[in-house]
Amino acid sequence: MRGQDERSTEIFLLPGQACFAGPTTRVKTLLGSCVALTMWHPLLRVGGMCHFLLPTRVEACAGPLDGRYGDEALRILLAHAARCSAEPQHFEVKLFGGSVVSGSARTAQASVGAKNIACARRLCAAFDLRIAGEHTGGTGHRSLSMDLRDGRVWVRYSAPSILERKRPSVRRTG
Repeated sequence: MRGQDERSTEIFLLPGQACFAGPTTRVKTLLGSCVALTMWHPLLRVGGMCHFLLPTRVEACAGPLDGRYGDEALRILLAHAARCSAEPQHFEVKLFGGSVVSGSARTAQASVGAKNIACARRLCAAFDLRIAGEHTGGTGHRSLSMDLRDGRVWVRYSAPSILERKRPSVRRTG
């Protein structure tokens, strides 16, 4: 339980943003086809979240990293982790989002959400990050809240009507 004198900061991520902070921070976001990756280090009690819109840029850019793209958003989080002298493999990683928000459930495999999920899984494998849990896919929206004090992530899934519904994938590993 937080003490009365302990200050807490709440940050709401918009698409394309990332946050990395310590134990007095709570990070929130809202997802449709976008994907959020969370990272939390249980010993250091630091971590973060990124909220990306697309897997990669269409054209390469020599400018700064852009959090709107999955490959660059994860590199932003990993750069923050490196500043804490933490090995990326010691973080607990979770994956959320990637819904089909327009069209029919039959087009789910070709949707932006499905491509974002596949990208996030590929990136985690490439950086040797183990995904501890995920709530992905489906046709609804997700509201996320991550508490960096203990690494917990709360998900509120708002599914569309029963006629439009495609159930999300919920996996826990380890």
